[in-house]
Amino acid sequence: MEAWSLRVSPHIFPTADHALFGRALLPADEHLDDLVIGVRPALERTGLTMRRLLELTEGAVEEELDGRTMPKAELAVLAAKRIAPQLDDRQQAAWAEPSSYGFGMTLGEAMVRFALYLLGPSGVLCFVQRRERSSPLMLVRQWLGRELDASDVENAGGELVRRYLRCYGPSTVRHFAEWAGVGEVHARKLWSRCEGSMVKVPQGRSAAFLMAEQAGELEASEEGRRPTAGDPPDESVRPRGAGGGGSRGRPDGPVPGSGDDRGYLHWTVGSPRMLSMRYSSHRRKPRTMSTSTGVSSGLG
Repeated sequence: MEAWSLRVSPHIFPTADHALFGRALLPADEHLDDLVIGVRPALERTGLTMRRLLELTEGAVEEELDGRTMPKAELAVLAAKRIAPQLDDRQQAAWAEPSSYGFGMTLGEAMVRFALYLLGPSGVLCFVQRRERSSPLMLVRQWLGRELDASDVENAGGELVRRYLRCYGPSTVRHFAEWAGVGEVHARKLWSRCEGSMVKVPQGRSAAFLMAEQAGELEASEEGRRPTAGDPPDESVRPRGAGGGGSRGRPDGPVPGSGDDRGYLHWTVGSPRMLSMRYSSHRRKPRTMSTSTGVSSGLG
């Protein structure tokens, strides 16, 4: 399915993983506005909490989308009109004010748009097949023909952290929060659910973390990268030496015109007819030049 997910942006993921990429991202009520940057001034203006706005929007969306699909902009207009009568006089006045969030948009419509982003992770809305230039929204329960299973949300947060570290570790809780698009408070809550299964890995002056089972894999991969007798010399540890006659066709052979300085020639294909050559020297900065081959390399 496709729905608003990580960083409140559209993502495609298995329906079975909605708890990971959906509800696990939702923090406690007092931190819901951490997910949608910019909504706080509007909440203060109307006197609504993010939880109340989300409840009002969900109810309106359920009514407007029952049995049909609709683009986000149109849905926001209709939902805002449906919500207005449920507000008190002061809130209605603010709700109808012109919005600074977008031209020709009321504050209420803008606030509904903010709330729609959270109805993706909540399991209420998903995207369906594009129509012309828009991506219509539909109720998840009507698209699937059933309700989403919400029974495993408690474990989903820890599983999300595990998958993140499997792909991007070693990493930190701050980087996880940036990747997931959640506030640091909620990120630490999710992180703590599998913290006992992590190991600390030094990274310069700081430290990052891996899942414990990854540590053995990392050690094995480092072991596998250790040079053997048959490997080409490592440029960072290769000694300089006087070169004999011409190039012997080896990576560390002498380069004509370089005296006793030995280095590498690096060739990069920039296009079917253009090559870039870079010479890595122990004593000089790399020099780069390009040449037209005059013959197609067969890549184009």
